[in-house]
Amino acid sequence: MPNLLIEKMVYGGKGMGRLDNIIHFCPYVLPGEILSIKPLSKKKNYIEAIPNKLIKAAEKRVKPTCPYFTKCGGCDYQHIDYQEQINIKKNILIETFNRIGKIDLVNIEAFPSNPLYYYRNRIQLKVRNMKIGFYEKHSNKIIPIKSCAITHNKINELIAYLDQISPLIVKTPMDIHILSSSDNNCVLKALFLEPKYSVEKIVPLFVSTFRSIVSGLIFYEKSNSTFKEIFQYGNNYIIETLNNISFYINIDSFFQTNINQLKNIFSIILKYIKTHNFQKAADLYCGVGTFSIVISKFLKNIIAIESNTSAINDALKNAKVNNCNNITFINKSVDKSLSILNKDNSELIIVDPPRSGLNKIIINCISNVAKAIIYIACDPSSQARDVKLLINNGFLLKKVILIDMFPQTYHIESICILEKKYE
Repeated sequence: MPNLLIEKMVYGGKGMGRLDNIIHFCPYVLPGEILSIKPLSKKKNYIEAIPNKLIKAAEKRVKPTCPYFTKCGGCDYQHIDYQEQINIKKNILIETFNRIGKIDLVNIEAFPSNPLYYYRNRIQLKVRNMKIGFYEKHSNKIIPIKSCAITHNKINELIAYLDQISPLIVKTPMDIHILSSSDNNCVLKALFLEPKYSVEKIVPLFVSTFRSIVSGLIFYEKSNSTFKEIFQYGNNYIIETLNNISFYINIDSFFQTNINQLKNIFSIILKYIKTHNFQKAADLYCGVGTFSIVISKFLKNIIAIESNTSAINDALKNAKVNNCNNITFINKSVDKSLSILNKDNSELIIVDPPRSGLNKIIINCISNVAKAIIYIACDPSSQARDVKLLINNGFLLKKVILIDMFPQTYHIESICILEKKYE
């Protein structure tokens, strides 16, 4: 087969090239590189492949830090110079908005991450078939690991302890979740996936191993198709302090994984609010009240909507400990809260939806209510689609900001600021 020339990077961490007018996608490459490839699967309009031999390397190629890179499915860009990672993500964001939203982005402000490694405050490990580690990309095969180069150092310490006791636990299928604060307090959650395995010896083993080095241990056992808690030692939450605000975060609640980049998101939102005379705001998909609480002292009233009960309980606690008395928290899905939004008439609406984005009913509702929208997204395709609809509903796209929340990976976090257009 002829050698493949990589033309560009695409969302998902792969490079794109053409052979015999057929598009090929290949990971762990860079634009301008030439390589021989091994085809994996043929689709209707393209072929998935993996590198076989690199013939011509790009100048921006660097030596990966992690020994598991290309094996574990966690990272995509460790072979790429960091500034080039930012350039690639900018280009993908521009191309996505143009292709899906028919929106031409002229200038994108970017906030690079610092640090580039050891930033993740949360990890999910798999225990299967005598192995502890991560899934291989697009596979259920476990890649055993002893540490993770993009995960908080304290979590890596706990992985080392897991490795020490692994001979006693690897026969029991488990998911192990670890959440860490910036000051090294950790909570570990273990999900026992098959009830036929006895946990009577394993739970005391975890307690004796981790009780002096974690804030809490929580154990769940699968019962039919759901999980029930069977044991808790210590806390089920960590406390993270940002902008002089204390956030209680349950291990079952969502919170941003890169704390330093979250600070940058705060600064962007606060800078915008301080230059506008908003009185009322709505925070949709509010999680533990992260954005509501940060902006509360600059507005009269805020409604914050979140369907996850664990997160809303954290949000109520966070509002109380930080003396925020002007936030009304609603434990419902956004879809079922539209009548509340319509009555509230919030001038500013902050949305941080899941990857699927917003549906048309929600978009129409917030279009009728808001004067300005801050749209935070972790998927550029759904964001581009939704921003196009908001523009059609009378908004102007004022700014697009790239927040590199996940360095070394293909993931893109971006913020769009939109304002209602008035004739």
